[in-house]
Amino acid sequence: MTYREQAISLIAYVQAHVATLAPTQPQRLLGDTERGGCVSADTSAVLIATVGVLGTLGAPIVSQWLATRTKRVDFEMRKSERLDDFRLTQGQTDAANKRACYIAFMVNARRYRLGVTNYLDKVKVGAVDKAERDELGAARRAYLESFAEIQLTASLQALAAIQPFNDGLSEAYRAAKQFENQGPKPGGSVEEVKAFLDKLWDQWNDMREAMRNDLGVEE
Repeated sequence: MTYREQAISLIAYVQAHVATLAPTQPQRLLGDTERGGCVSADTSAVLIATVGVLGTLGAPIVSQWLATRTKRVDFEMRKSERLDDFRLTQGQTDAANKRACYIAFMVNARRYRLGVTNYLDKVKVGAVDKAERDELGAARRAYLESFAEIQLTASLQALAAIQPFNDGLSEAYRAAKQFENQGPKPGGSVEEVKAFLDKLWDQWNDMREAMRNDLGVEE
C-alpha cells in the first residue's frame, strides 16, 4: 500500500472513530463555548482519542517513510561512490595505456630513424640486400603502428609536437627508397638526407616534453 493509500485509510478510520466519540449535546457545548466556558469532558475525550489514534496509526507510516528514505539516501550514496571509483579506475587505466603508447612510440621512432640512416649507408655503397629491406620494412611497420595508436590517445598539444617528426621520417624514407631505385643524385644527396635526419633528431626533446606534459609528469 502506498503512502497516499495509507493516509486515506488513516483519515477514514479517524473520522469513523471520532464520530463514535462525538458529544451527545452539541448545542449545549456550543453555548458553553460561546460563554467562554471550559471544553466538556466528552470533547476532551474525543480530542484525546483522536490524538491517540493518530499516533498509533501514524507511527508505522512515518517509520516506513523514514526507512524508505534512509534506504534511498544510502542507495544514492553507494551509487555515487561506485561512480567515483569507476572514474578513478578508468582514469588510471587510460593514463597507463597512454603511457605505454608513448613508450612504444619512442622506442619504434628511434629504431625507424636508425633504420633509415643505415639503409642510406647501404644504398650509397650499393650493398642493399633482402635482409636490409626486411629490416627497414619491419622497423617502418612497427613505427607506423605506434604512430596510429598515438593519434588515438595523445593530446592535441602532443600530436602537434610529434607530427613534424613523423613527416620528416616519412620524407627521409621516400628519399632512401628513391635512391635505391634510381641511384643517388650528384652532389651527395644521400649525405644531405642523413644530415636532415640528424637535424630531425633535434626535435626529440620538444616532442618528449610534450608527451611528459600530457601524462602530467612534473619536473
